[in-house]
Amino acid sequence: MSGESNERLTRAVRILEAMGRIAMDPEVNPFYRKYESSDDVFYHLVTILWLGFRGVGISAEDLKSMGFPTPEKIWERIKEKRGATGGFKERVDKAGGPEISLAHSITDWFALNDVRMPRMWDVALGILDIVLLWKELRDEGYDLVDLYRYHLDKFGEENAVKKLLERLVKIRGMGESRAIIFLKDYRIKSGENIPIEKLPLPVAGNVPRVMKRIGFIDSENTEKVREAGYKYFTVPVIADMGLWFIAKNYCRRDDPKCKECPIEDYCSKNI
Repeated sequence: MSGESNERLTRAVRILEAMGRIAMDPEVNPFYRKYESSDDVFYHLVTILWLGFRGVGISAEDLKSMGFPTPEKIWERIKEKRGATGGFKERVDKAGGPEISLAHSITDWFALNDVRMPRMWDVALGILDIVLLWKELRDEGYDLVDLYRYHLDKFGEENAVKKLLERLVKIRGMGESRAIIFLKDYRIKSGENIPIEKLPLPVAGNVPRVMKRIGFIDSENTEKVREAGYKYFTVPVIADMGLWFIAKNYCRRDDPKCKECPIEDYCSKNI
């Protein structure tokens, strides 16, 4: 790669990282204000899960305003179903057991609140997994807001981020890219000193296309995107915010708005 190309990409990197930092500033974006409680972490995880299935989000504020139950209330309901007797037990068993019965209750709750979407059942199962994660932490003397500290104490600084990411991916429907995005958000909203520079670039949505058009990669292959993320960006998940902004507003798959794009002068325009 020529010196001119290196300089061009360096300037693009600076702009993308600056965009990411601005977008994640709580003074600019109210979404990144601190969690007030562990319930906020729960609602945040539910919104990330929701986004994966529906393609559009629902805010934590929307869930709260609709009266969506806290993890503690959901767990209490699971315990009730586990201890069911008589006709109540028959209904629970007929539904498939306590957890499956509770998943039915969650889908019923969404229906009653006129919330309809594809794969609602999968969302309900993922929410159950989040509640089980909450219970795992509570049993060890932590709470959901202590996600990172729990893994740090359990696995040590070297492995904490890796183990936490692996645990989040086990939530049905979460997926690695959404788990990475959650950890980036969680780091800011929790105030935990998570070394997010270790996290790879989330390979989802339009990011590979934008990376290729700018000139960071010559193929949208997942491994190449990840390698380029570590190669060019100081903190790949922060640059992801800038890449997402460019993709949404300028670098569309069809009819890209190159002349209006803030990195036009530094883009290879590999269209």
